Amino acid sequence: KNQIINHIMVIPNNWDIALPLLLQIKNKKEYSVKIIENELVKYFKLSDEERNETKKSDRRETIFHNRVHWAKFYLKKAGLLEDSKKGYVKSTSEGTKLIKKKVKKIDQKFLMQFPDFISYYSKKTKIKKKKVIRLRLERMDDVDENIGKTVPDTTSNDSTETDYENLDNNSSDKIDEYDSWKEDFGDISHN
Repeated sequence: KNQIINHIMVIPNNWDIALPLLLQIKNKKEYSVKIIENELVKYFKLSDEERNETKKSDRRETIFHNRVHWAKFYLKKAGLLEDSKKGYVKSTSEGTKLIKKKVKKIDQKFLMQFPDFISYYSKKTKIKKKKVIRLRLERMDDVDENIGKTVPDTTSNDSTETDYENLDNNSSDKIDEYDSWKEDFGDISHN
């Protein structure tokens, strides 16, 4: 009997990409976004099929390329990255400081500790000032849990497997937290 094994493509979302992207830019030197994207393909161990899958809305752009650029966009809005010239990016002093803190995850909630991101996000969503203040206070309480954790080396081939093995078993709590976040502020993930 022949068994057909379905390969499920798992292309990381922009939040999964954000931290490894920032880690590729370890100092204030300029880095080519193309080279960073190639390194991220290696980091996530993407197959050619996964890397080249195009968006349904625009067959000229790959999903992974789009998500890398959204991750870069949010890091720039938080003041952690900046464009140095066309096609190149570098970390800001805030971005360099953050890398040294060994953060374990960068997501929307984490970025709410940065005034530039709060300003961008509050304009984008037109949320009330009280909600921004509440969220910022909650974020300050959570910052300690993201600092001091070991961050995977983005050049290691085993880092993705190690990350997968160390996933938090409380995924239902994370889903509930995400659903609660979406109720208050909406979903800003992009395909």
